[in-house]
Amino acid sequence: MLCSGLVGLSVIAFTNPASANNGKGKGQTQTQTQTQTQTQTQTQPVIAPTQTATPATSSFTVGLADLGKIFRVNFDGNVATQTVAGLSSFVDFTFQGFETVAGDTIAKFQAVLDNTSSGGISSRVSGLGFDTNQTIVSSTSKGLFDSTHQDAAFPNQFGAVDVCINASNSCQGGGNGGINSTTDTTGTFNFALTLAGNVSSLTLNNLGVRYQSINGNGFNGDSGTGSGTSVTVNNPPVVNNPLVNNPPVVNNPPLFNTPIDGTPNNPDAPPAPPTVSTPSKPPTPKPTKVPEPGIMAGLALVSAIAIRYRKQRDAEVGI
Repeated sequence: MLCSGLVGLSVIAFTNPASANNGKGKGQTQTQTQTQTQTQTQTQPVIAPTQTATPATSSFTVGLADLGKIFRVNFDGNVATQTVAGLSSFVDFTFQGFETVAGDTIAKFQAVLDNTSSGGISSRVSGLGFDTNQTIVSSTSKGLFDSTHQDAAFPNQFGAVDVCINASNSCQGGGNGGINSTTDTTGTFNFALTLAGNVSSLTLNNLGVRYQSINGNGFNGDSGTGSGTSVTVNNPPVVNNPLVNNPPVVNNPPLFNTPIDGTPNNPDAPPAPPTVSTPSKPPTPKPTKVPEPGIMAGLALVSAIAIRYRKQRDAEVGI
């Protein structure tokens, strides 16, 4: 009986190795399955132009071919690192090109800010911050936000940023500037980044916004920050100009006014008016030479003497 029982246990162990290993085989199978799933998730490609963003991938890159493109970055919101539902905003970045000055490159952008906080939450977006992959020499801004701060940091444990843009004298503050979700629509500002050297590509990443005056749903004048959650690329509209795309064909005029065969250049054209000849100028009469007064008197005296002499002669003959 004892031998028979041992044989039976051996058969069971052979047919069910997982039971013989006290369930360890099942655990290994689950671990392998989880590892394969994680590997597949990490290598899953992201489809552009819209991509889900994290602080590491909330970025966009502009190059020479991206002139006029609009990059919309959507932001969430949190207070004391706790996500707040309804606290949101977005910024439309329009790339306006690169300009080379004194060996450095200036990257120009137009930014349109909209505070989309809703669901019982109101707030004011008072600043924008980001990092870049280039060395920033200087930065400027004008419009809604007219102050820039380099190597600054956002509060609310957001951390350091290469550039902070707001309407205050520091990145930690925000003054009274920005866009209020209940009283404002959108705000526009233009900023420029002077980059060291010759640059043809620029990446903005770690994008964030500063919230102030957060009210509603238990908040009363609180402050917070928001991180980029997605980036959407919109191409500029294409405007067809018929004068540019289809220029008119200009026929070169002939070298002579009338072809050799005598036919008019344009049979449909009205006949040309007759040529009016200009009358020639009559010749100027030559002046007649008038004798001097002394000569005329002499001639008259000679004539008188001749007449007298002839009368005398005729009288003598008649006698």
